[in-house]
Amino acid sequence: MKWLLQTLEKAYKFFLVTLTSIVILLGIYQVVGRYLVFLRLPISWTEEAMRYLHAAIIMLGVSAVSKADSFTTITLFSDIITRKSRIGGKTLRIASIVVQAVFFTLLLYYGALLAIRSAAQMTPTTKVSFGLVYLPIPIGGLMGLIHSLCKLCGEFISDDANAVKELR
Repeated sequence: MKWLLQTLEKAYKFFLVTLTSIVILLGIYQVVGRYLVFLRLPISWTEEAMRYLHAAIIMLGVSAVSKADSFTTITLFSDIITRKSRIGGKTLRIASIVVQAVFFTLLLYYGALLAIRSAAQMTPTTKVSFGLVYLPIPIGGLMGLIHSLCKLCGEFISDDANAVKELR
């Protein structure tokens, strides 16, 4: 099971790197096409594609940030509580993870609704379904929810392992 999760995580990160590379290449193509090759004629589809891909990278990348605990935080309050009480620090970490899980659940639910409701609409230039454009929102929410639930389980499992070590 662990091997499967690690393989999926590597594929997920590779996909994010690929999307980022596509955005960079489209940006270069747009600049070259506009100023050098096509006699200053704008290439409109690249701008729209870059905008939607950039939004997809952000929504899909939020779960990777969640897994790595890389959110920007101010830890003054949690550091004080953790120093004063181990139980208080653990309770604060669990509450933080639960809030993240609720947020990701809302992203999953409302993102799926948005993707389904907007599936019939097409983007103006590239003629891609808006359902596809909005699909990274529920996917990012699902991946973030999975990571949050894994972290929540880890908090309880690590506590049990520490209790067993203390008994020995």
